[in-house]
This record gives sequence, structure tokens and C-alpha cells, in this order.
Amino acid sequence: MSEDVQNAGAEEVSEDTIIKAADTVAGNLATWLIDRVRFLDKTWEQMTQEEQEGWIDAAREKARGVARQTVSTIASDGRKVIYATLGDAKVPADTIKPIEFKVTIPRTDEQRHTAMDHVGGRVLLVVADAEAYMGGDVPEADPDQPGLMDDVSVMDGGQGFGADEQPQAAE
Repeated sequence: MSEDVQNAGAEEVSEDTIIKAADTVAGNLATWLIDRVRFLDKTWEQMTQEEQEGWIDAAREKARGVARQTVSTIASDGRKVIYATLGDAKVPADTIKPIEFKVTIPRTDEQRHTAMDHVGGRVLLVVADAEAYMGGDVPEADPDQPGLMDDVSVMDGGQGFGADEQPQAAE
């Protein structure tokens, strides 16, 4: 599908929305990091591999949540938003009839009554797919017991010779 077709009818996102999203991301990440670091009882080097992996997993999940929130904030562009799940789709054989979707809204959504007031009316569906922005480099935990030959410079007095190489005598 061409980019023109994908973005047909798409409006440019306002600068205020982008600033709001950036401020929200920065604030959420800073608060989370400070709260986590504040209660650390060990440095990274003192943590076991399992403890480091726990930190990495928590950071990855927080980053994913913040990315989803950011994509949703930008996609909403200041509009009232109802978080819903698209369920079953009925595609009629008759190509003139519209496709029907089942939409599920949590009972706790602030805009649920607004949605109920608009049953039968027109709504705008915006797919805020944060998965397109997931990924990137994620650090790995340090092993609890690194291999004995991982740092050969210890064995050769810091000269940088490999395990099979030996320094040549000066002539």
C-alpha cells in the first residue's frame, strides 16, 4: 500500500500535541528512574545476573508502556479518546454493504458514556500502533561468573597477546 493511501485524510499533528507527548514521556521516565534508583541497595556490578535481568525487564516494560502512551497521545491530537478493542469483523459477500466490527470498551473508560450516546452515529477510529516503534538495543545482564579466558590481557601482563600468541624476544 502506498504511503499516500495510508495517510489519506491524515492531518498534521499539532505542535502542542508533540510538546505534550514529549513532556509526558520525559516526566514519566524521569519519575520511574528516580524512584527505582532511590531504593537501590547495590550498584550494577554488585547485582547478580538475575537481579540485572530483572532491572532490564522492568526498564523494557516501562519503556514499552511509555511508547504506547506517547503514540496514543500523538494519535489523539487533543481529541476525546476511547480506548477500545476491535473484535470480530463481518465482511459481507455483497461488496456494497459495509464491514461490521465488534468494539469492546472497558467499563472503567472515562468516555464510555460518550460512546453510548453516539451509538448509531459516526466515529473516527484511529489505530495507534505502538508496536511499529518498539525495538532498539536492550542491554544484557553481566554473567555472574565471566569465562576465565574472557580477558586475556590479565594473563599477558596487559600486552594484548592472544592465548596462542607469545611475545617475540628482542634481537
